[in-house]
Amino acid sequence: MNERTIPESRRSRVHRDTRGGRRPAPAAVAAVLGLGVATSLVGVAAPAAAELELTTIEGLLPNGTPYTAVLPNDWNGTLLLDLDFNTSQERYQALYERGFAGAGVERSGAGDAPAISADLLTVRDIFAAEFGEPEYVLSNGRSRGGVTAAVLMETYPDEIDGAIAQCTVPGYIPSYNSKLDAAFAAQQLLGAQDLAIVDIPTDAAAYSALVSAWTGVLQTAQATPEGKARIALAHSLGQLPVRSSSTQPVPDPADSDAVQAAMFQTLTGQFSSRLGVRREYEQAAGGVFNWNDGVDYAAVFSLVRPEFQQVVRDMYDRAGLDLDAELRALNAAPRIVADPAAVAEVDRRGGHTADPDRPILFNQALGDATTQLVTISSYVEEAERNGKADLVRTTVVDTAGHCAFSTETYVSAVEVVDERVRTGVWPDTSAAAMNERVRVIDETASRDYIEYEIETFARPFFRGDVYTPTPDTTRPVATLVSPATAGPFASLSVQVDATDDRGLQRIVANIYRDGVLVKSTQTAVGGAVAGSHSATVTLPDGSYTVKYNAQDLAGNIAKTGTFAFTVDATAPTATVKDGAEFTVPTGSTYDRVSFKLFDAGRIDRVVLNGVTKDLSDNAWSDVNFVAPGVFGAVRGSNELVVHDVAGNTRTVTFVLN
Repeated sequence: MNERTIPESRRSRVHRDTRGGRRPAPAAVAAVLGLGVATSLVGVAAPAAAELELTTIEGLLPNGTPYTAVLPNDWNGTLLLDLDFNTSQERYQALYERGFAGAGVERSGAGDAPAISADLLTVRDIFAAEFGEPEYVLSNGRSRGGVTAAVLMETYPDEIDGAIAQCTVPGYIPSYNSKLDAAFAAQQLLGAQDLAIVDIPTDAAAYSALVSAWTGVLQTAQATPEGKARIALAHSLGQLPVRSSSTQPVPDPADSDAVQAAMFQTLTGQFSSRLGVRREYEQAAGGVFNWNDGVDYAAVFSLVRPEFQQVVRDMYDRAGLDLDAELRALNAAPRIVADPAAVAEVDRRGGHTADPDRPILFNQALGDATTQLVTISSYVEEAERNGKADLVRTTVVDTAGHCAFSTETYVSAVEVVDERVRTGVWPDTSAAAMNERVRVIDETASRDYIEYEIETFARPFFRGDVYTPTPDTTRPVATLVSPATAGPFASLSVQVDATDDRGLQRIVANIYRDGVLVKSTQTAVGGAVAGSHSATVTLPDGSYTVKYNAQDLAGNIAKTGTFAFTVDATAPTATVKDGAEFTVPTGSTYDRVSFKLFDAGRIDRVVLNGVTKDLSDNAWSDVNFVAPGVFGAVRGSNELVVHDVAGNTRTVTFVLN
């Protein structure tokens, strides 16, 4: 055993068992399972009539983590180690009544299963020093505690005899990769590309706004046939359970509308709760730890249970949409790339090897969208490839909600593994046998175990797997928004938009005159998949070319575009025309006046006292015979504004008699 520091504990002694020794496992119970088969169920005998008395010790580990250990007066020799032990005493009461001792800590922060495993082994040593060595030590846990239970067993097979992983997943990465698939499909299909699904904001107000925005997007989509179809597809690509809450009615599988309504509720719940957990792990890992580069969504859809594929097809047919075309569009959409260092850190925190040396039981709820049942199939298949299939069993409970097990269901799973480590042989884990265990524990308890064939999971990932982003060889696309015409312009307003499937580094627009660079402009984009660059440039009059492109994070450069334009920054001129036929002056005023107009970039119009007169867009033009009542002219002061095509102006004031 590794040496660990055992801290001083403070004991709350309810009862001290002074009989010495440990009692053997409870006597076997014969149960007829309705098939005419008698099965020996070790560990399910009703507890002795003696009143239950517990001895509790509690304290702080050297790192400040609070721990608790509890010994029942009729200990069966098995110790359960549990991440959530301190907050699970109501469930453990039934286990104490059946002779199990328990010890553990309580969760905090983004689960670090290896660190917690070390803490649990320290608590195990405290327990042994206080109460004596247990005959068997089982790691037990639900949800994140189930992840820890598996990691503890896989990492320390010499100290852990078996594991019960309940309502859990085989690592955080595979679970959240499949959740990303659902979110990505919703983002792309529902036109919500501006809403984050990774790199979740840490600011509380921004996070709340994001969740509210996603709720609104889904509710709006659910109001249309097209939106309903796309919600069903997004849900299915995440391989999520259909019904995920006990408050939802159980939909008839043949009723596509009822199934889709349940899918909508489940998908909405993913955005309202799972984005926060993703944010927690992104913060702990220092970056995005999930990805979908290289994922073929048509292939993922082929793994969806046939009855749910049919619901999606029904909804698409009703909406008049092309399902295959939308799957192709998803495959063509810009992908999410993870930070390999963040992937490695989250894998370290909870990755599984699926190469156990001790028995493990996964006890899963059918309708748990937090810890999807489908993920467990990947562990089973990987263990089989590793030659460890006989060490793994899975049971399925027909309940909806996260860890929505009855206490009797929870206890029956523990008893199965306890029997397996005592006898070296798995007891019957069929639904009938597990329900019989529940009946023996409590005649009135609901018997929820079912037979269920779990489909293949699309996104397995195990400890030691290495994430390598698919090489990015795709160029960005840059589009010139402005200028849209060749001018002339008094000053240049340039705008270039760009997109990239992985992330943009910068967008560039350079100005050339006679092949010589005269002005360079650019905007850093910072990894976004879409961006815009704008600049206003003042240039001397003349002819120019703008050359524009974009560069992505991998160094790929968009095809460079060119556009020719001219600059005219010189105001037009307006000269009083000589000759009595045009102009009749009286000192500094006029009875009648005419003007000769000139602009190299062409005259556009004149405005006389607010009255506009369009001209012929020539370099030379005239305004003749201006007198009171003509072209808006009046007796007294008048204002003539001459506009050229580039927008430059010249203002002339004059007085008419």
